[in-house]
Amino acid sequence: MSDFILSVPFCMHNKVCILSQNDETVRFGVSDLENRNLLDSISRSVSRFDSLECGAKKRKCEFELLEPYEYLRVIKKQLCENQSESLSYEDSSVFKNEAGGEEDANFDSPAVNMLDSLVMEAVASDASDIHLEAAEENAYKVRFRVDGKLVDHRQVSAYLMKAVIRRIKLLAGLQSALVHLPQDGRFLWQPPENDADNGEFASAQSEDVLEHSGSVHASFSRVDIRVSCMPCWNGESVVMRIFCRGKTAPQLEKLGFRKKHLSVLKKLVTKQCGLVLVCGATGSGKTTTLAALLSEAAKTSVPGGRKIITIEDPVEYCLSGITQIGVNPAQGFDFSDALRSVFRQDPDVLMIGEIRDEKTAQTAIRAALTGHLVFATLHTQDACSAVFRLLDMNIPPYLISAVLLASVAQRLVDKVQGGRTVVAEILEVSGTIANLIEENCSLRRLRQTMVLEKMDDLETDIRAKKSMGIISEGACCA
Repeated sequence: MSDFILSVPFCMHNKVCILSQNDETVRFGVSDLENRNLLDSISRSVSRFDSLECGAKKRKCEFELLEPYEYLRVIKKQLCENQSESLSYEDSSVFKNEAGGEEDANFDSPAVNMLDSLVMEAVASDASDIHLEAAEENAYKVRFRVDGKLVDHRQVSAYLMKAVIRRIKLLAGLQSALVHLPQDGRFLWQPPENDADNGEFASAQSEDVLEHSGSVHASFSRVDIRVSCMPCWNGESVVMRIFCRGKTAPQLEKLGFRKKHLSVLKKLVTKQCGLVLVCGATGSGKTTTLAALLSEAAKTSVPGGRKIITIEDPVEYCLSGITQIGVNPAQGFDFSDALRSVFRQDPDVLMIGEIRDEKTAQTAIRAALTGHLVFATLHTQDACSAVFRLLDMNIPPYLISAVLLASVAQRLVDKVQGGRTVVAEILEVSGTIANLIEENCSLRRLRQTMVLEKMDDLETDIRAKKSMGIISEGACCA
């Protein structure tokens, strides 16, 4: 029998834990022996759970009073030992109401519990994505992307997962009945609320229960989730991208850049105007690098300080002394809208989360030309390709050569001692390179000139970090 007959959020919200169980009895620790509604709800949950176990007979529930710290200790122990079973409470009888409508939205409905548990476990595991995939006729596979790798997390019955997907679509403002076309959306997830007088427990919960994962997250305060639903022949594939709000930006020195690259980056943040691009694939750490660069820019000794404004989708890091704007395309407020208005805020330094189209690119170039230091990201494979990506957006070569200060391309690779570190290349726009860009030279010639001017490319950075023992011999640029 699973330790988690009830969901983790339900246990934490109501201060409940399982102390022991056998074929005859389940013994619970509770915070209030006088709360008959809670005790009855637990008893019903046990009965429903037992009815799903093949041949299981109905067990008796026993309750005893426990102090708050005891709940934390027991729940933490069960999370460590049975993380893959942190939600075994699946009750098909309550997915639909008596009229045959959508699942009950009460706190203890299985779909709500499952979604809450998945998000909490993903955040505790430092996962960037949650994948829900139809694996078999009656089952869905749940996988987390952790450190760039997909990790099997659990299998869930198709009946329950379909209710969870309906719940996700409801939160993301999507059409729950539309299963034959792709849909994209987003929602803000917050953990199950604790009672007003349980603030001490909520604080302890976030610090103690997450300790087992080694996570650096201070709490489950708010999580932005982007949703992508894709129809498949045997169901739907749903991917949820996780953005934890309130994270503190790491120091630039902690990201893994070699001293040669670090000195270039620190020099760039002192510039008064121009364009700095950070390039790489999704999940390559571009946003983290930008956040560290902006934190460094905020510290640079400029008389009176500098007004730094970011435009992001969504805001991921909490940056002290920096004005951060989160765009919301669903409400008609996108990057280009924010850029049109942001100049009235009199910025010195501007960060654009991503240059996605010609309109945004033109505005970024114009900002750099008119005395602003602009940071932005691009999806390219290397530093030199950023120039040609801007050309594809109809930015004239003479404008690119005039404003581009540098293009930073990066990847994340596994470290020898666990975790990941950055490997990078930086194209600094010298006089020679600016002339080549204005002449509309080939990508090959630009790369050759970059190497001739002693700028290390990605492969050189990888070789250097292998020789330093930071990354393994098998590491390579994907």
